[in-house]
Amino acid sequence: WNELIAEQWRNFAQKGLPPEQRDPLLRKYSPPEALAFLKAPKFNQELKSGLKSNSVSKRDEYNSKDQDQAGIALCALDETLSDLLKPAIQRALAPEARSAVLKINEEAKILADLFYHLFLSRRAQIVPTLNILAKNTAENIPPDECLFGTSFEKELKKATTMAKSAKDLVKASLLVSRKVQQPIKPQLHVIPSTASTENSRAPATTKTSATWRLGAPSSSRRAPYRARSRSRRH
Repeated sequence: WNELIAEQWRNFAQKGLPPEQRDPLLRKYSPPEALAFLKAPKFNQELKSGLKSNSVSKRDEYNSKDQDQAGIALCALDETLSDLLKPAIQRALAPEARSAVLKINEEAKILADLFYHLFLSRRAQIVPTLNILAKNTAENIPPDECLFGTSFEKELKKATTMAKSAKDLVKASLLVSRKVQQPIKPQLHVIPSTASTENSRAPATTKTSATWRLGAPSSSRRAPYRARSRSRRH
């Protein structure tokens, strides 16, 4: 380790770069259009406007600046590696210098991984504020220039429509099943009364015939008939 470099980095790590040193470096190595993927994705406007609390948006602004700075560091390393890998310079490099190029490339990989995890951290702080449908939609969309993808709004509308259709379908199937499961009421067959076809003035004989069938005593009209029969035998 170079003691001078180690001492400088200790100061930068513990105290940070002074603005008069940091700001010019950030402008100098700002990613060009070809490396636009090294810029921190923007917070989707449709989500930002729907947040109930402004603190989530403010917190993401700070995290976005951190991610931007990691991307700028990657861009600076890219320029360094691109210079060292020019054919003329590469042929002139000593074996030790070529080994140093490999180390710089490994450093760039670590920074790129940090850039990715800063993206995950930003999403993780926003996702809990979303409803379940928005959460599921966000998980399936990779980031681009927007934190939740430029197609997030379109995909969310599509998912909302599908969820509503599925809900309506479930309601319709429940109504059908309830109708099928309803018990069938037995139909009552009413036997028309014969009294309506008979003469309404005729005396009703139903009660008399009913008592005769049940074994009740015979009517008084048959008693004289039996008495006359006994007198003839004598």
